Amino acid sequence: VTYLPKGMKFVDADHKGQYEPQNHAVYWSVAELPPNQTGIAKLTVLPTETGPQPLNVEARAELGLQHSHEKVVSVESLAELQFTVSDTADPIEVGSDTTYEITLTNSGSSAATDIQLAIGLQSGMKPLSGEGPTRVTVQGDQLAIDPLARLGSGETATYRIRLQGVQAGPQRIQVQLVTAETPVPVAKEEITRVYTDR
Repeated sequence: VTYLPKGMKFVDADHKGQYEPQNHAVYWSVAELPPNQTGIAKLTVLPTETGPQPLNVEARAELGLQHSHEKVVSVESLAELQFTVSDTADPIEVGSDTTYEITLTNSGSSAATDIQLAIGLQSGMKPLSGEGPTRVTVQGDQLAIDPLARLGSGETATYRIRLQGVQAGPQRIQVQLVTAETPVPVAKEEITRVYTDR
C-alpha cells in the first residue's frame, strides 16, 4: 500500500492497483513473489501543491513479514514565459508606420520575475512611440523598455511599439527576452516589408 500526501492526486497504477479515496492510498495484492525475485509496481500521480511530498509505502506478507518506507518527492513550481511578436500592417509605404505587438504569456505554475525586453531595429525603421505595462521610451533611433517586475502564472502582458518605415526593403525588428529565471536571452524576429510608390 502507498499512502499519498494531500499534495498529490492519484492518476494511475499498474498490476491492478486500486485507489481508495477515503484513505488517499493505493493498494496492490501480489499472490506470490518467488525467492530472489523483485516485484515492481508503477504508480502515476499529479502534484497539486509545491514543497516536500512524502509517500509512505507499507508491505505485509504471511508469517508476520512487514516493512515500511517513506519516499519524499520535492515539488517545485516553474515560470514558463513565452512571447510573440507581430506587426499590424505589412507591407507599408515609406513614410507610413506600423505597430508591433509583443505579447508575453506565463503558462507556468509560478511567477516570472525581472522581465527585460530589448528591441533591435534596422536603420530603415524609425521608432515613434511605445506603450505597455512598463514605460517605453524613444532614445534617438532606439527604444528602451523598463523591466517588468513580475508576471504571475496564467497572466499576459502586451507592449505596443509604433515604428515608421523610412527606407524601402524588408526591415527586421528583433526582440530579446531575459528573466531572472531564464538569464539566457531568447530572441524572436519579425520582418515588415517597406515599399516606395514610384
